[in-house]
Amino acid sequence: MGKDYPWVQALTLKGLLEGTERLQIPQIAPDDITFKRAERINKDKDKQKKLEV
Repeated sequence: MGKDYPWVQALTLKGLLEGTERLQIPQIAPDDITFKRAERINKDKDKQKKLEV
């Protein structure tokens, strides 16, 4: 916080792939985690639930 970042950054593909260049952006979350993993739901594929009317 409190650091200024350039609006426009000119980077080369070669520099990005070789790791010599990197975007200067603020870190949003620790360890660059931007999405929380969703909880897995076990579904019964053989059984379809009935619609209550």
